[in-house]
Amino acid sequence: MPENPQALCKQALVSIPERLERDTHLQWQGRRLTCCFLVGVDETPFYFDVEQGHIATVTQGPVLMRSWDFALKASAESWLGYWATIPKPWYHDLLALSKAGKLTLEGNLHPLMSNLQYIKDLLALPRGSVPGGES
Repeated sequence: MPENPQALCKQALVSIPERLERDTHLQWQGRRLTCCFLVGVDETPFYFDVEQGHIATVTQGPVLMRSWDFALKASAESWLGYWATIPKPWYHDLLALSKAGKLTLEGNLHPLMSNLQYIKDLLALPRGSVPGGES
């Protein structure tokens, strides 16, 4: 396991908006989604503000009294496994991570499930580029 998995996860998460701007199809896919969702890495929350498929901001928390629509929370090691170039079984998909007990889903799941492929593809953008995320 890498020396600082938290720092690698932060690096991956804050790179997502730039990666999304280069993927016009994914932007189009999420064009109907406007919400705030939380990605939890161990005890550290990252808030993603999405406006019509574009990420307006990514804010590292905790932020006092910050609301969100839904949350995806996992350990840094689980996220690094998800971002591996070729993920191991159970790490290849958000719902597989959840079924394996490595990811929790919280909050209003309607926006997540209504835009599931967009969220899956969005959070997979760092796949293969995170040091320590090798399989």
